[in-house]
Amino acid sequence: MEFDWQPGILTANEQQILTFANPEARRLAGLLSRDPIGQPVRQLPAPLAELFFSAFEEGSPPTPREVLLQTEGKTETIGVAAHLRKGTEGKPSEVLLFLQDLTRLRGLQRQLQEMDRLVSIGRLSAGLAHEVKNRLVTVKTFTQLLPERHDDEEFRKNFTHLIGHEVHRIDSIVNQLLRFSRPSSAQFDEVKLHDAVIQSLQLIEPQTERKGVQIVKELNAPDDRIRADEAQLEQVFLNFYLNALDAMPEGGSLRIATRTVAEDSVEVTIADTGVGIRPEDAPHVFEHFFTRKAEGTGLGLSVSRSIIVEHGGRVDFESKLNEGTTFRILFPLIRSN
Repeated sequence: MEFDWQPGILTANEQQILTFANPEARRLAGLLSRDPIGQPVRQLPAPLAELFFSAFEEGSPPTPREVLLQTEGKTETIGVAAHLRKGTEGKPSEVLLFLQDLTRLRGLQRQLQEMDRLVSIGRLSAGLAHEVKNRLVTVKTFTQLLPERHDDEEFRKNFTHLIGHEVHRIDSIVNQLLRFSRPSSAQFDEVKLHDAVIQSLQLIEPQTERKGVQIVKELNAPDDRIRADEAQLEQVFLNFYLNALDAMPEGGSLRIATRTVAEDSVEVTIADTGVGIRPEDAPHVFEHFFTRKAEGTGLGLSVSRSIIVEHGGRVDFESKLNEGTTFRILFPLIRSN
């Protein structure tokens, strides 16, 4: 399932008079209170009027762009693309503007990302809680033994070392989960890709141990600096890791590798030895809500692709039944001056 919204459509003839405006265009352009048909395009909000003027004057459609429009006291981000119809002399006889409400679209994308984050937290919690409980049992056992073995110097040394280690690990687990679960607005900074890969791997360690999945890291890209939102980046990798674990219920190998591509991009490969993807399912892998899992939401990979594209990257994959699946994600590197 893919989301689809009807775009706003405005048209004007060669006299630069509006000839058509559908309801969505009237809403976005603030024209609900009056009939714009038959009115000159100059009465439109300035960013839209200028696009009409440019198209008629240049005789070619302006480059698709984003504009800001004031609608009902709110500032909306609108994506605008143009199309020309030409008359017998090759001059524009009609210009069409297509408007897309990007503010609403991006709001829905953020909601999907948050839904996916909550689902991931739920899937992680059981494994992390199990690890925390095991470590607390160790701490409890040593604490109970301490009064009767307090005079045992070797025991005290072991106690001090082990308690410190276990408490540090519990603190680390809790902090990782809190960091991942904390909602935040997207903030693009210089990020080391390898750090995001490793930090998200730490969240699935309990599950890999229980399932007998071996992690193979080959982080060989000499430059891994990209412009990204680190929390979103970790969410992307976590989604791919969790899908890989689901594909290997009897254990296997999860390989994460990086390399430089064409000197200006870094590629992340995430390969599992799991059950693979059926050929008939391959075209739908990145669609919203598509899943073959009994308890799946079908959000993980679709949200991941949206985040990757927002970061200027792309993702593709190859898969063989009963042999495994390999995803390759490409991000642009920060160019060195």
